[in-house]
Amino acid sequence: MASVGGERELSYAQALESAVVLVRSKWATAVLYSLARGPLRMGDLLDEVNEHHTRPGEQPLSYKVLSATLKPLIEADLVLNHKEADTFAAKSWYGLTSHGRALIRASSPLVKWYQDYRAAVEAKQSQPPSPTVD
Repeated sequence: MASVGGERELSYAQALESAVVLVRSKWATAVLYSLARGPLRMGDLLDEVNEHHTRPGEQPLSYKVLSATLKPLIEADLVLNHKEADTFAAKSWYGLTSHGRALIRASSPLVKWYQDYRAAVEAKQSQPPSPTVD
């Protein structure tokens, strides 16, 4: 395998696994997709995730868990935390970096594949069983 910057290049499987690891926390994809529409302040981001990405019966996202979810996304350079000094209080908002936007674009074919796959599985499950021959 070729090396990049002195490091061995990852295989396809290793690279795919590494990409999945970036977004495998429970709320990471909801946060990224909420920010795909534009930058949000912490409270607005929390509201967006809870309103549009929480499943019925699921406990809503808390500020503590949102903070814990944002930290690795910021460290991975997928999310930007922009802080503006103000005379009264510091304003802070979150947005996607160019890497975060690229991840959203790259994930679209995977989402389409899953939607098609799920529809096919559901259609197959709704068909009556084939008669058996003895």
